[in-house]
Amino acid sequence: MEVVKNLDDFHFLDGGYVVAIGNFDGVHVGHQKIFSLLSEKAKNLGKKSLIITFEPNPKLFFNNQDNFLLTTTDEKIGIIKSIYQIDRILVLPFNDDLKSLRPKDFIKKVLFEKINTKFLIVGENFRFGDGQSGDVNLLQEYFQNNLHVVSLQKVSEHICSSSFIKKCLKNGEIEIANKLLGYPYFIDDVVIEGNKLATKIGFPTINIRNHFKILPKFGVYIVFVIVDGRRFNGVANLGIRPTIDQNGQQILEVHILNFSENLYGKRVKVKFIQFIREERKFETLDKLIKQIDNDVREAKNLFELLL
Repeated sequence: MEVVKNLDDFHFLDGGYVVAIGNFDGVHVGHQKIFSLLSEKAKNLGKKSLIITFEPNPKLFFNNQDNFLLTTTDEKIGIIKSIYQIDRILVLPFNDDLKSLRPKDFIKKVLFEKINTKFLIVGENFRFGDGQSGDVNLLQEYFQNNLHVVSLQKVSEHICSSSFIKKCLKNGEIEIANKLLGYPYFIDDVVIEGNKLATKIGFPTINIRNHFKILPKFGVYIVFVIVDGRRFNGVANLGIRPTIDQNGQQILEVHILNFSENLYGKRVKVKFIQFIREERKFETLDKLIKQIDNDVREAKNLFELLL
């Protein structure tokens, strides 16, 4: 799969493309249906398949806030590559020029002239162009029978959308979020050096700070930790560590079970599996240590149930 991050570098094909376009934040099961349809339609029409997405996410462009995304652009591409055989992904830089482009100009100048779109697949809530004034009704005028609009998907009666998944994560409903994503929600980043207090009290941890992706509800989770392709069980605390830290900085702290390697500076992936309890402040360090010991024992019991 070829990834192109500039429209000027995009290779025009006389035969044209079957195209799916959207933000696709999270690459959740609703997006996955779009990609399945894209692959099937391209094969049936004998065309190349193309996914168009945006960087930064348009909502992030307007709001400019940390901890907003379900997936970074590279993560989106990685998930798509691991599941689907798509010919190309075009990552359009979302900037003032693209933001202010009239919807009809986007259709004519980008989708038709630059890309040669022969068939288009979008979600029913897709909006585009200046002021987000373009919608599926306008696309229908131009593409007619060469447009497929995918309805919102439901999983176990829950509406599958990026915004709803974010709400589930914020509520600590990690298992619902994971069902809607189709995979465990994860944070993938580099291990940083901490204050080493966890090691001194008998529960060594790896520390990760995240500035881009949305954070689940503060609290304790059982997690899978991926290190160099190997999977380990772990128990994680996500939050501000109110008992031992007064600066209020958000951090993901993970105790990997039966593990002793030094991971400073190494990239690891932490997959959230189940919420155990909320983060809270303890009166003494001894009470915190006792609770951590309880959390580790509960995590071990939960992992046994998962096997």
